[in-house]
This record gives sequence, C-alpha cells and structure tokens, in this order.
Amino acid sequence: MSRAEIARERVFDNLKVLAGDVEELVKATAEQTDDGVSSLRERIRQTLETAKSTLTQGVRGRKMLKTSQQGAEAAMSFAQDNPWTIAGVATGAAMVFLCLLWSRFTR
Repeated sequence: MSRAEIARERVFDNLKVLAGDVEELVKATAEQTDDGVSSLRERIRQTLETAKSTLTQGVRGRKMLKTSQQGAEAAMSFAQDNPWTIAGVATGAAMVFLCLLWSRFTR
C-alpha cells in the first residue's frame, strides 16, 4: 500500500470519527429549543447525512477500483504466461464472428 493510499485511509477514518462526534453533539443539543440552535442543528444533520453518503460511496468506489485493478493484473499475468492460449481464443472468437457475418450476408 502506497503512502498516498495510507493517508487517504486515515483521512476517511478521521472523517468517520468526526461525523460520529458531530452526530453526538447534535443529539446532546436536542433539548435546546432556540430557533437559531434548531435551525443550525437541522443544517448540521442534513450536512452530516450527505457526508455519510459520500463517505460510503467513496469506500465502495475504492473497493471496486481495487478489485478491478486486481482483475486486470491477473488477466495480464495470465496473458503473459499463456500467450498461445490467448492467441487461440482470439482466433476462435474471430472465426465465430466471421461465420455469423458470412451467414448473414449469404442469405
């Protein structure tokens, strides 16, 4: 894991902790009924929900990116280890495609 990835993980973890702390603060001030405090509490709650959603999407996106990178690396490794197999599969797929095209145009 690179330094940038480690730093990114720390930022996401810190943001999760911050979101939890802010949520606790909003709950702790729930008894105060001043209009300004109520308005502020509602804005904070909405911002917190948006931030949680964004963090969740970011985590999913990173997992998907990591999985796709691992798949690409595995495919490249397989192709480098088995070049003739790849050539055979590509040739077979091209032949099937050409047969389908030929049958369509010969009707």
